[in-house]
Amino acid sequence: MGDLGPDLKIRYENVQEIANSIRAISKRIMDDLSRMESAVNVVASTWDGEAHGQYLKVQKDYRRDAHDIQQTLEKIAKTIEHGKASYHQTDVKASRLFTEAY
Repeated sequence: MGDLGPDLKIRYENVQEIANSIRAISKRIMDDLSRMESAVNVVASTWDGEAHGQYLKVQKDYRRDAHDIQQTLEKIAKTIEHGKASYHQTDVKASRLFTEAY
């Protein structure tokens, strides 16, 4: 039949760890972006006129994009957690079928 590749083994605690890691990475990204924004604001506070107006526009877009990244990572983490529950339900159903067959 040929090599089907490595067996897929799911450990439920690892699935939760992955979701938690994604959330931790998301927080680090947001913290890093906040620190960068603070550093740029030191310089931007000296700008007047058109330069300041353009900076405020870019900053607004930047904040929106950062928020979108954070929301996307949270959706990924929740999807992974939902997958954990689905894996468990499938295992329970499969074990019942196996034991009922004998």
